[in-house]
Amino acid sequence: HPLNISFGDPVATHHGLVAALAALRYRAKTGKGQFIELSQAEGLLCFQPENILDYMLNRRVRGREANRDAFMAPHNVYRCQGGPGKWVAIAVATDAEWRAFCNVMGDPDWAQDEKFADSLSRWKNQEEMDRHIEAWTSNHTNLEVTEMLQKAGVAAFACLNNRGLVEDPHLNARGFFQEWDHPEIGRQKYDGMMWKLSKTPGGVQCRQPLFGEHNDYVYGELLGLSREEMNRLTEEKVLY
Repeated sequence: HPLNISFGDPVATHHGLVAALAALRYRAKTGKGQFIELSQAEGLLCFQPENILDYMLNRRVRGREANRDAFMAPHNVYRCQGGPGKWVAIAVATDAEWRAFCNVMGDPDWAQDEKFADSLSRWKNQEEMDRHIEAWTSNHTNLEVTEMLQKAGVAAFACLNNRGLVEDPHLNARGFFQEWDHPEIGRQKYDGMMWKLSKTPGGVQCRQPLFGEHNDYVYGELLGLSREEMNRLTEEKVLY
């Protein structure tokens, strides 16, 4: 399924934040403000440095790589037990991790083949290797594979859908989701802070607002519009 995410929006927001902080620092030192011009397309290029350099230096155009990595193998997602949509992501970075991975799988005969003896060989033969790995993961749930491999020091995690994320024991144990009562849709979970500071942990301060709920505060208290002016703007459908 497509991700359906406008990736340029959050990327531009973070670039804009840094630019605004830099402008504020300049104002604090000089007393002068600045105009900030920001391009989403240019901001996204910051996430493609290796691809840009690859073309500039080698004139090579990168194609689709899906879940592959330029160096690591295995590095993919694999079907698991439990029906459609049950997958696990596995990434093996070193020969030591590969040996640990093989040990978890029970040291199968195919893993002793010279085609998988070192990282370069595994990378060159990863399509065949992935078929063997998926034959193993298909006998386990994605959570079982995750637990077994993580205990062995191999990077792995279940591919979770929206329900899986909301119900994930790890995210809930860390307090990532915070619950609030909403007047229209009842008690709901909200995404919490993505980082935890020891002195100022932060958190969600209120539920999701209703449409136009804070008009009086924003236009009245903050901007100083009179009640008559706000009523007029509402009648003219400037405010809703």
